Amino acid sequence: MKFVGNWEIPNGKDSAQFVSIKSLKGKKGLSIYSKWIAKGELLFEGTGFWVYNAEMNKIDISTLLSTGYIFHDVGEFTSPATMEFTDENKKAKTVTKFKLEFISPNEIEGTTIENNKTYTAIWKRVK
Repeated sequence: MKFVGNWEIPNGKDSAQFVSIKSLKGKKGLSIYSKWIAKGELLFEGTGFWVYNAEMNKIDISTLLSTGYIFHDVGEFTSPATMEFTDENKKAKTVTKFKLEFISPNEIEGTTIENNKTYTAIWKRVK
């Protein structure tokens, strides 16, 4: 439930991802809406969910983008403040790993590892 809220994630000069995370009724999962903006223009958007899958004992993270691409990630909490997950999309050409770690109640350090390169961005909670 710590993730519930609105987040801004910088993606370089004049671009960012904005993520809105809401709790589903019954608190069994989260609904996600994301949009990617560059120079004030909407590039694409996506919607999906995060939910605990008891059969896998993992968190299922799925997002459909307006481009037609589907993110399908599977992960787990590795500490009370850290969630790690990997891209399970079989069409992806590389294995991408992600780590989200709360560094404060209103900031998350997001790390992406792809093609042996590491990218880090600080998510900031916005009102």
